[in-house]
Amino acid sequence: MSEDVVQGLRERLCAVGRQLHDRGLVTGTGGNISVRIFGTETALIKPTGLSMGVLKPDDFALIDLKASSLRGNILFR
Repeated sequence: MSEDVVQGLRERLCAVGRQLHDRGLVTGTGGNISVRIFGTETALIKPTGLSMGVLKPDDFALIDLKASSLRGNILFR
């Protein structure tokens, strides 16, 4: 898995999150956004407690598909 690919996905998730927020499709810290990294058993997911309108690329947690955190902070409720 290339770090450039992961970074590009992080940036795209931020852009999509901002669009969702700006169009009023999510409010406050609600909503989830994630992407499975093609060809791997990993995904990037938005952590709990952050608004889609303020996401930064490093905010997304890298997890394996068993939901074990590999990098980043995540809170499961």
